[in-house]
Amino acid sequence: DASAITAISGTGAEVAAVVAGDITTGNYTAAISGTSSAANANTVMGDTTGAVTATVTATGAVSSLNSALSNATSGDALTLVLNATSVAAADLNTLDGKTSVAINATSIATMTGSASAVKTALESSGITDDGGVVVTLDAGTADATDLTDIDAVTTATVVASAITAIAGSGAEVAAVVAGDITTGNY
Repeated sequence: DASAITAISGTGAEVAAVVAGDITTGNYTAAISGTSSAANANTVMGDTTGAVTATVTATGAVSSLNSALSNATSGDALTLVLNATSVAAADLNTLDGKTSVAINATSIATMTGSASAVKTALESSGITDDGGVVVTLDAGTADATDLTDIDAVTTATVVASAITAIAGSGAEVAAVVAGDITTGNY
């Protein structure tokens, strides 16, 4: 019985092996050394409510990484350096909620999603991008202030041609038209 242990450290494989073994542990913190697979880190996070600190391999689609880190919470300190070049804003926002460490998303060149989801991702202090993310917004209604805020935080093109309606005051809508946002018939 190892229930009195309050902290475990080692590589991802080592700590995951402890969790998978016949050793009964309590709620503990885990410090994973080196770079861990998402699977090993997730196994550890599923075994404890304590914070897990780890650098996790973050290759491939962000949606897949979200699934692989299903046990992660905002209390975990996961260092994630993405290599994906495109992302759905909702997926990136979900991943942002799984770590207290800012996500390195400088590889992201294109982002899609609703105006509110894109705004959240681009303005989050928990996500670091290169400032030049090309944005393509989903069809539907968008708040004018969301559109102008998106335009202010990226130096790249914002394609809003699928937007069917823009909500806001006359001045707010005029600011959208005056900005660098490609809009359609709304």
